[in-house]
Amino acid sequence: MGKLLEAADLFLGTVMLCESNTDNTLCDGLEKYEDMRKQETFFNVKFDRVDRKGNFYHTDGKITVMMENKEVTGRQYDLKFKSDKLADEYCVMVNSVDWQEKIVYVSHFAAKEKVRPEIEEEIIAALEKGETIKVKAKINRIYSRVVNEVKSDMGVWVDICGVGIPGYIHIGDWAKTFTPILRDRVKYGDVIEAVIKEKRIRSKTKLEYYACSRKELVEDPWQSPDLTETYHVGDLVRITCLSTHANYWFGHIKGLDEIQILGEYPSIDHQFVVLPGMEYMGKIYHLNPQEHSFKVRVFQALTQEELNAENAKE
Repeated sequence: MGKLLEAADLFLGTVMLCESNTDNTLCDGLEKYEDMRKQETFFNVKFDRVDRKGNFYHTDGKITVMMENKEVTGRQYDLKFKSDKLADEYCVMVNSVDWQEKIVYVSHFAAKEKVRPEIEEEIIAALEKGETIKVKAKINRIYSRVVNEVKSDMGVWVDICGVGIPGYIHIGDWAKTFTPILRDRVKYGDVIEAVIKEKRIRSKTKLEYYACSRKELVEDPWQSPDLTETYHVGDLVRITCLSTHANYWFGHIKGLDEIQILGEYPSIDHQFVVLPGMEYMGKIYHLNPQEHSFKVRVFQALTQEELNAENAKE
């Protein structure tokens, strides 16, 4: 799996960034980039700004390193994602050097396309041998669908090794615990580890992708002895609402990242609304690790002032 590891280090931002040309020797700096172009050298860069057309710029002394919009993915990307794109680090190749304007044009897409075939060959060969293929991947987006007028997370699309190979992790393969929602757990740009299971083709779009799983690489929190040593029936806890449903809602307790807590709506004695993102005080009334069951009744909605007071106690 050597090429997989090397590619992940290059394209997922785990190697040193390109050093800036601090000595301001312009000719030497441009010559450096011209050599990179001839040798098809990869290097990593984090851009300083993005313009209204979605082009990226990095200042290297008196030299401007520029990546045009289409050189990010191979086509024009949606400009509403400019800030997300600017936050990324990019492994690039030099396309050309403009000696007169002192601009170095680079491409992330070209670098990915050069490496991608070798990575896919290694993945396919390992799948044919029945080997376990563990890779690093970057979260591209959370895939959701509206079911019964409720937006439900179905899984995440990932970029395997950061070289543009699409992978998909179904929500059922995210963890060993029930995961009703992913929006609180991951965001665009997060790098995770996953196992590649098989190659698939989407029937409607004919997109080829790899079905992946994360749950083989994480522990089962229900099996941890710390769970029942730390939490007990009758304990009061602060719980954040993640999603609401007709007769129940799911929440998250700080420190229990992989366990979703089932919450009951307030009784008639406690009149307040339960909303995603809000925090509440509740009491644990049921905890059974064997049944994967953790339930809380809430009795108080925490205002910002109350949250600040509670946080000050920690």
